[in-house]
Amino acid sequence: MISIATVFFMAIIGAIIGGMTNSLAIKMLFRPYEPIYIRNWRLPFTPGLIPKRRKEMARQLGYLVVDHLVTPETIQKKLAEGPFLNDIKRFLKLKIHHFLNTNQTISDWFQQIHLEMDHNRIQQKMHMYIDDRLEKWLNNNRNKTLNGLIPLSIWSKLDDNVEQLSKVVMDKLIDFIKSDKGEALIEDSVNKFLDGIKIGPVVQLFLDSKSITIKIQMELVRFLQSNSSRKQLAEFIRDEVDRMKGRTVSELLEKLGEGEIKEAIAKELHQAVDIDSLLHQPISNYFHSEEREQIAEKVSESIVRFGMEQLSRHVEQIMDKLQIVEMVEQQVDSFSTKRLEELVLTISGRELKMITYLGAYLGGLIGLIQGILVLFLK
Repeated sequence: MISIATVFFMAIIGAIIGGMTNSLAIKMLFRPYEPIYIRNWRLPFTPGLIPKRRKEMARQLGYLVVDHLVTPETIQKKLAEGPFLNDIKRFLKLKIHHFLNTNQTISDWFQQIHLEMDHNRIQQKMHMYIDDRLEKWLNNNRNKTLNGLIPLSIWSKLDDNVEQLSKVVMDKLIDFIKSDKGEALIEDSVNKFLDGIKIGPVVQLFLDSKSITIKIQMELVRFLQSNSSRKQLAEFIRDEVDRMKGRTVSELLEKLGEGEIKEAIAKELHQAVDIDSLLHQPISNYFHSEEREQIAEKVSESIVRFGMEQLSRHVEQIMDKLQIVEMVEQQVDSFSTKRLEELVLTISGRELKMITYLGAYLGGLIGLIQGILVLFLK
């Protein structure tokens, strides 16, 4: 009975020693936080292992993160994942769609991002841009015919309206001939004609310029009102349009005067682009609903594609610039030792307790074996 009690007692003592030893070893990882001195002699094993090696541990954690956890390869792989790209694209599309549907003006938007807007400078830049684009367009299309540049639908529409155009021209001519100015012009021409021919004074008595003017005026009106005249004018216009189709831009500029044409077109474009109106118009007015949807889709897709390509290409340089090793080292080193202890215990507290229990189990087992050996040796 005493022998069994001895064996049991030795097992209990071994378990207590093993458990306490492991528990003490775990505590010595963190405790004491500071070195303990007896006069000039530092007590061994002070401070604890982690407080003593915290700077080295912080740097090694930084290398662990960069070399094995957050590597350029893992970031590139993450950037290439479909769900990640879709989330970014969806976010950008939503923001662009919101921007295009806003009632804010471009002027308001500039103020919102604290940028000063110089209307005169913007207008000057816009005019320079228009002039540059016009010059480039003319240079690139000098040898092209008008038939190749102007859409077929416009030529067809022009051809369909030739009859109407000839009627308008004829009506304008008739109105001019019937007007006082037209009559005065005809009478002036008649007087010059009569003054230029040699006729006797008797004949001149029977030639009244006023009556001749009225006769000519009536005949001209009758001629212009006739169907044959209208048809001839329509045919003439069609022939001129057909000839114009075959002309190149260079020929047209040479005939009409290149400088004058450029100046006239640029002037019209400058007047058409009202910078002040554009800057104070709601952004949503620039596009239709379908156009806004298409723009949001295409722009978000282009931004994501370009952004991901650039990030993937330069991710290693970006990580070097971020100095992640130093960042992790500084962050870990900024923690107090108590905070580090709490973090470790929060993560692996259960496992550390199991190590304590394992020490007690092994100590008890060793004590039991020792007790049995003692019995046999007696």
